[in-house]
Amino acid sequence: MSAHDDFFGIEYIQSTSSPSEKNREKKGEGGMENSEGKKSVEGYSVVERRELTEMETEKMSGTQFLDASFFPELKEKNEESNWKKGEEGTKNIWEEQYFQRRENDHDRSRMKVDEIGDKERPTKRSPRVVMPTYETSEERRTTGLDEIKSEFFPFWLLSEDQLVEALCRRVIYNDGEMLAIDKPKGLACSGGSDSTKYQLDRLASKVKGILLPKCERLHPVITLDKDCSGIVLFSSNPLLRSELVERMKNGEITIKSDCIVRGFPSSPCLAIQTPLVKSTQGGQLKMYPAKEGDRRGVKVTSMVKSIKGNDSHSHVEVETCGEIPHQIRAHLSLVGLPLLGDQVYGKRKVMKGMEAQPMRYPSKTLEALGLSRNQSSKFPMFIHRREMFIPSMIATKPGVSIMAPVPPHFTLLLKKLSLLRNVK
Repeated sequence: MSAHDDFFGIEYIQSTSSPSEKNREKKGEGGMENSEGKKSVEGYSVVERRELTEMETEKMSGTQFLDASFFPELKEKNEESNWKKGEEGTKNIWEEQYFQRRENDHDRSRMKVDEIGDKERPTKRSPRVVMPTYETSEERRTTGLDEIKSEFFPFWLLSEDQLVEALCRRVIYNDGEMLAIDKPKGLACSGGSDSTKYQLDRLASKVKGILLPKCERLHPVITLDKDCSGIVLFSSNPLLRSELVERMKNGEITIKSDCIVRGFPSSPCLAIQTPLVKSTQGGQLKMYPAKEGDRRGVKVTSMVKSIKGNDSHSHVEVETCGEIPHQIRAHLSLVGLPLLGDQVYGKRKVMKGMEAQPMRYPSKTLEALGLSRNQSSKFPMFIHRREMFIPSMIATKPGVSIMAPVPPHFTLLLKKLSLLRNVK
């Protein structure tokens, strides 16, 4: 049998090995060619492979025999690492060599990086973030509502001393015992120390120090909600204050307010006389129509006069006698004319048993102000207490009529909605 007939060389190696050839092959180590014209590989000659197979053939498996005969470099690697058999099992030579090559490659690449100087070493840069522009988006586009808000009296930008001086200029009536201030929209009349930055009742004490230095205290008589603007009445005389409050309850003080509502009144003049019941559920004040026979209901009257409007929005004047908190807002909502921007009484019920949904503004209203549906959620409420008439007091004071001019932001909204008309 020749080497060509025996592919694995098992029979050929066993049948052709001789001592003389072994000696000649051992002398050819270190890179010399053997008798068969083959060069030794890593210190193992062909003869050594044959000796190995003769000594260990009986103890080796077929795979181990082939590895030792044709891949002596694996045997050398195994002898250096002294790996064990038996309980530890057979070591995976291929896996070890693979990971060893990976580690060597990593070491070489790290050495190359370390060789680079600090000045030449590339620094890790954070990715450049390109912010989109919103110049033409809804959030940044100037709307008619933005223009209206820019007309609000900016009390929040003033220091306390500056605001006190501004309120002194906004005093619209002062006879030494009664003092009326034209409250700007957004300024709270009262509240806890942490509710808002400024409260009118606290600022009024400093206004008193300037305008009524001999007065001990200003007592609030008729106040306003934070989102409303107009007349707020104070009294420096406790007895006069008690009489004013009593007359207010009896409906003897007449108040006129300008409102912008959704929809159009069904009649030029409406009389709303529904009794109202106060509720503070969830910590929020809200007035509900009193059920028949409910003694808690407060009897109040609101007279609604249409000034100008259309099916989408209208400008109305509401006259009340003996006004209670939220009376105008609740009554207008009951007749289908909620105030634009009223997030409490302007909600609509879609189906019975479902939670009320926010006000849906008419398309004509949104178009007039350049607003989208999403932007309409920021629509503020517009109600201004314009006039107050107080009858004669304690037989010594004649009747008093107090007027607060319509603020610029209110006038601008009327103009935007094509509702502007001189109020008599």
